[in-house]
Amino acid sequence: MNNGIRAIGKYIRVHAGYSSSPYVNMNNPSAGLVRYNGSSFEVYDGYSWMTVISPIPEIGINDQAELAIDWALTRMNEEREWANSDHPAVKAAMENFHKARQQLEVTAILVKQEENNEETTS
Repeated sequence: MNNGIRAIGKYIRVHAGYSSSPYVNMNNPSAGLVRYNGSSFEVYDGYSWMTVISPIPEIGINDQAELAIDWALTRMNEEREWANSDHPAVKAAMENFHKARQQLEVTAILVKQEENNEETTS
């Protein structure tokens, strides 16, 4: 068993949770019950609570996922800057971009409907 979890990478967060009473009666625990006391996991052996000692697992995402998130955040920030620009050329380009996006979405829906119609008539 583990006595903690460590997050690695900049996009993973591990929180200790919240300190509320569990639904079991802690005054009369059953053997095998596991709890987190705020700093480590403990297991009840039928007589007393024992701290579980073992290596701490690490949870993270792979490099490719991290790159994808970085790219998405960069694009989001760029688009936010463009959207907030007062320059007439940037405003016109953003309007054209939004119109093109809407046209693409409509086209994708129509293509999908056409493909579905072809499948049902075949």
